[in-house]
Amino acid sequence: MKPLLKRFHEILIPTLVLTLLLFTPVAGVLLVRLVAANMIPFHQYLPHIYVKSDGPLMKPVIIQELLEPPRGLKATPSYPILAMPEEYINYTITRINESVWAKVDGVFPIYKIFGAGDIFELNDIEHIVLSDELPLVYPTPPGTTNISVKFNETELNWSNYTETHPKALHHTAIGDWPMIYCKIDHVPDFFTLKIHYEHPIPVINGSYTLLYDLNISPYLSPWCNKSTAYFNIRMETSYNDLHVYTVGLDEKWSSVNYTITKDGTAEIVIIKITSEYNQPLPGDLVIIFREKTAGSTLPLEYAIVAVTVAVVTVVGYGFFKRKKSFRASEISVHALRGVRCE
Repeated sequence: MKPLLKRFHEILIPTLVLTLLLFTPVAGVLLVRLVAANMIPFHQYLPHIYVKSDGPLMKPVIIQELLEPPRGLKATPSYPILAMPEEYINYTITRINESVWAKVDGVFPIYKIFGAGDIFELNDIEHIVLSDELPLVYPTPPGTTNISVKFNETELNWSNYTETHPKALHHTAIGDWPMIYCKIDHVPDFFTLKIHYEHPIPVINGSYTLLYDLNISPYLSPWCNKSTAYFNIRMETSYNDLHVYTVGLDEKWSSVNYTITKDGTAEIVIIKITSEYNQPLPGDLVIIFREKTAGSTLPLEYAIVAVTVAVVTVVGYGFFKRKKSFRASEISVHALRGVRCE
């Protein structure tokens, strides 16, 4: 029994030491990766310098200015008051050469609540709308290309607003974005804006990080107190470890529920976000995921752990076999010494 225990200790102790030496750095990598996947540093909030008050974003951001009225006169919003009860945003996530790209198609049905000449009361102040002209800006992720903006199926001319005004950037949870500019000369009672653009998805802390700026506050009012955004994210690249959040300027990250359906070989991630007037707003939508490598079903850190365990097992087994072989050799030598040649 004692020789057996001695052999067991001789095998176990070196194996444990080897396991600790190999596994400790792996555990450190794993811990850092798990923390990084859930924490993205925020940039300090910068005021939206292109507006004097928050204006609708195209889903657009209206460059809206609510003038302070002279004593005894009405306040005067320069542009129409709008409502957008629903919006529809379709993403296609696909690999182009060495990068993963997002192709975005947004559809924004918009109603005019008050137009030029209309008078309304809000917060005990009477207002009058001066114009049906609608200047718009839209924040675009870095590297955006193939931009198209349509007003009731008519293509609108647009320009790079940030190129003309370098300090005019739109702040998001993952950085400050440039903006494009266009204008509608006369807003009808109802119209639909459509926008298409494509951009590479940035990698932040080892994960692809997709952000949609859900700037809905300018479209919420007592006359339209709720708005719902419907997202369909078509994943045409293999992925895992997908998380969906909303994040506001208060730096609070909140998990969002989603469902997944199949469309042939692609998966569709379905998300619905509802915002309400005079309630805390959800903030931007952020989708985080990793791309699967060919033939791999495990994230890298888990593969490292698996390989480490396999190496320790093989080394331990080899050490055990070596000890057995050595003992067998000793027995054979002792046996030979006991043989008498006739």
